[in-house]
Amino acid sequence: MPVPSTLVVEDGAPDFTTPDVDKVEDHLRRGLCHLCGEKLRAEIGFVGGVVSMNTGMFRDGPVHLECGRYSFFACPFVSGRKEAYRYIRPDRVISHQQATPHRPEHMGLWVTDGFSTLGARERLQFIAHAALRVEWDCEIHHRFATIHD
Repeated sequence: MPVPSTLVVEDGAPDFTTPDVDKVEDHLRRGLCHLCGEKLRAEIGFVGGVVSMNTGMFRDGPVHLECGRYSFFACPFVSGRKEAYRYIRPDRVISHQQATPHRPEHMGLWVTDGFSTLGARERLQFIAHAALRVEWDCEIHHRFATIHD
């Protein structure tokens, strides 16, 4: 399973609920993808649920379009193989809570050419520029899935 390059990692184990704020700040300063850690290009994406697709606000940072699409197959939560959020350790409670207690019915990839941020460190949120398009989970699976008989 891919491990986003901005997560807290302790004793070799990633904590999928907790971004490492120092890594996030470094990725922002250097213009890096928050999944693979490589340099972003002109078009970027944000992965989120219906609330994020309606507001343009995201908890997770910008990614390459390919990385965002890949998460729809590789990430148990984004792909829908896991319906509930992971347990968040009390010592790592982030300041903003999820919009819903479970995975949204649909997830999308907001495609844009830029973003701004709101807040700092643990309270950081990403505000995407206007969407050039939104790719929904069903469209991504239809366009990029490999069918195995």
